[in-house]
Amino acid sequence: MSLWQIGEVFEGYARANDPNAGNELSPAEANDLWQWLQSDTVH
Repeated sequence: MSLWQIGEVFEGYARANDPNAGNELSPAEANDLWQWLQSDTVH
């Protein structure tokens, strides 16, 4: 894993766990995600 990739992991973790971010999924995004999880593309 490159140094750049490790930096992206830390940045993504920080963004995902920021209590002030307010990045909840919209109902449409949640529905799209649920449909994708139920599709045949996921094994």
